[in-house]
Amino acid sequence: MDVAITHQDDYEETAVDFENQIYLTDQPRISIFPRYSTFEDLDIQVRGDILPTAKTFTTIPFEESIEVILNPSQGTRRVIVDFFIEDELVATASNQIYLRPIPSIRGTFPNFTIVLNNIIELESVTIQGCSTEMNRIPFQEIVNCTQIGASIDITYHFIDGTDLSF
Repeated sequence: MDVAITHQDDYEETAVDFENQIYLTDQPRISIFPRYSTFEDLDIQVRGDILPTAKTFTTIPFEESIEVILNPSQGTRRVIVDFFIEDELVATASNQIYLRPIPSIRGTFPNFTIVLNNIIELESVTIQGCSTEMNRIPFQEIVNCTQIGASIDITYHFIDGTDLSF
């Protein structure tokens, strides 16, 4: 009998995952999935950039899925889970998610200032409809644009190969 043992380099025994492994969302109400190597007599406390609910900011018995409400303003939100065994803190895990990643365009035609969002896992940005070509440029918080097209189109390009367009 042949036996193969594989190792997953990115696996963590203690972690907080988001539903569908998302790293950005338009909705402040999301589900998290705490992960710890054992579930026996395990309690957790969920805290971070979230609003208080019956299951947050207090110690509760371990649950595989917990709904949290992210602080409602735009930006990166950190969710932290503390793991307890017999009232003793044994581990802490956290993860980040970006809420409402919509870029802001300010100014009057044809001169605009575009305020981009520094989203987790962002690789580059493409902006079309401006007099200067901006194809897969590195993140900049503010970009000046003289509009030449009918619209300004913005695409975020992420490390995992996905794109998000506005």
